[in-house]
Amino acid sequence: MKRHPEGTMSLGVKVRELRKNLGLTQQKLADEVGVPRPYISRLERGRFKKPSADLMLRVAKALKVKVFELFEAAGYIGERSKGEKRRDYLKLLSLLSPKHQYILELLAREFARIERWQW
Repeated sequence: MKRHPEGTMSLGVKVRELRKNLGLTQQKLADEVGVPRPYISRLERGRFKKPSADLMLRVAKALKVKVFELFEAAGYIGERSKGEKRRDYLKLLSLLSPKHQYILELLAREFARIERWQW
């Protein structure tokens, strides 16, 4: 089983394991994600070093897991200090398109506004 130096499971191994646990074929997962089946095969074999955030979001949804599980398996994030986590989140943010960055910023501002109300 491929693992990163920190001991976390590689993205390809994680995706294959989750897919098989759900009883999905590569074709079914590819259909749900919106990519050709060979793309899923290459992803599972570790042929993509840094898949896009958009792809990771779609794969996570199809596999019914939180996207951060896949980000961790890909080595984007892990157990780190607060400063390192901040850098990790900024790195992840840079993977998003400008449109998605803007939407995320709006959601964060709204969440911050709601939190000030002290439900």
